[in-house]
Amino acid sequence: MNRWLLAGWRAVDVVYRNCRRFDFADYQGDNLFRVIVKPYNGPDVRVGEKWLRKGDRVGELHLYNYRLLNIVSVMTSEVQMGLVALREVRKSLPLLADFLKRSPQGRAIEALVGITILHRGAASLGFSVFDLEDSWYKRVKTFYMRLMLRICHPIGYRRYAEKGEHPSPKRVVMMRDTFFRKYGQKPAGVTN
Repeated sequence: MNRWLLAGWRAVDVVYRNCRRFDFADYQGDNLFRVIVKPYNGPDVRVGEKWLRKGDRVGELHLYNYRLLNIVSVMTSEVQMGLVALREVRKSLPLLADFLKRSPQGRAIEALVGITILHRGAASLGFSVFDLEDSWYKRVKTFYMRLMLRICHPIGYRRYAEKGEHPSPKRVVMMRDTFFRKYGQKPAGVTN
């Protein structure tokens, strides 16, 4: 990736994070996620044996795109990029669990929810994946996320186009108890 593009992305990211007011953001560390704690505004969904309903407190996940791009920008292999991205996500989830345990906002949430075009590996991480309802919101998100994919990962975008596929964002959800069972056993950095 062009280093000028990466520098531009960083400048845009500073404006974005100041507008969004994240409840959790690890700008000095290694976490790829940022979180806004807010009422859930999507349709009611059944996740395992539980329901996530409109108005429930959720941690809205936002991927720290600049950090991820900075990590994978020096790689040339698509497979290597995917493996490194997955490793970084797996490394970030226990750090996120630590925030949820320690902060009053984090303790109030019932689920983690995100909208992503990078949903293929989400189920293996423990997330349930749902289609977005057809709306202006879905159309805007689809346009924005496809544009990001085209800019950040042109080879991956071309691969979709060659197969006649059109990547579409989906809602990923993991209930609090499932999240802590998978990622919250010990604070981040504890090895024994």
